[in-house]
Amino acid sequence: MSDPLALLPFALAAGGGRIDGIGAPALVAAGVTLLQRSAPLVRALSGRRSGILLPVGPAFLTALAASDGREALMLDPAAGRHELGAQLAHDDIGAVFTVAAFAALVPPSVPCVLLDEAPTTAILRRDGLSRPIDLGTHHGLLLEGSPDADGLPEVCLAVSDPLGRPAPGLTHRQLLSAMRAATARFGISATDRLSIALPWSEWHWALIVTGATLRAGGSVRTFASPLDVSASDQGRLRDATILVADAATLSAWADAIAPFAYQMAPTAFRHVVVVGPQPDRHRCAHIEHAFSRVLTPVIDSGLA
Repeated sequence: MSDPLALLPFALAAGGGRIDGIGAPALVAAGVTLLQRSAPLVRALSGRRSGILLPVGPAFLTALAASDGREALMLDPAAGRHELGAQLAHDDIGAVFTVAAFAALVPPSVPCVLLDEAPTTAILRRDGLSRPIDLGTHHGLLLEGSPDADGLPEVCLAVSDPLGRPAPGLTHRQLLSAMRAATARFGISATDRLSIALPWSEWHWALIVTGATLRAGGSVRTFASPLDVSASDQGRLRDATILVADAATLSAWADAIAPFAYQMAPTAFRHVVVVGPQPDRHRCAHIEHAFSRVLTPVIDSGLA
């Protein structure tokens, strides 16, 4: 029998980290419980792929666990309903894991699981009917295995191509390897607090850095991108040790904290990482001054 920690969701749960205040083990256990308590969902997924119409956040971990090791396709929330329906049919998706904000994009004929209240409750929408599923009363997870397990060579995640072209999938092994590389590169540990805001197009990096932090036992705070920085967001930024975002978001954060940057300890941020297209020289200097850290540019996720 293979090591259970060779499966990505269980490897993330084993670290004991937290994402948006919720423990990763509870979110993964909720995904396992969802399958145990919903025979219609199990039948819908039998021999087929799952679809994940979510950003990388708490509900994503539950969806990944409920995919039960099968290939899951990342679906773009910016896609139109017609385009998404064609992708679901072409890619043979048995059920879609999402939240209420995106549920209208999923055709009524495709079973849809709403994870807004994970890890306590899910709602299965099927054939025009909605059924709540209690996820909060379970026996937890038995996570015994090697934290250095290589990961299974089977495909874990892939991207649905709007033109119907086959997209190469990413295996559990590739993703775990990339997370280990990120851990080593940024020195991520259980004491780290990651604030991350990336667009859907950068979901690879969102998953890699979030996963690396969870595996190390650290905490993750997710933000939307692009974002309107609120006062509460500013407070959470002060507590972060690692920031990962696209250039536009980092620029917005820098503008927001500039008035009180002098109140922040110079060593508060260990790393400020910009993913994707880089800011121009002026904005780069502004961001670096606000955070008292030289930007670390990242374009390639390191996934082969």
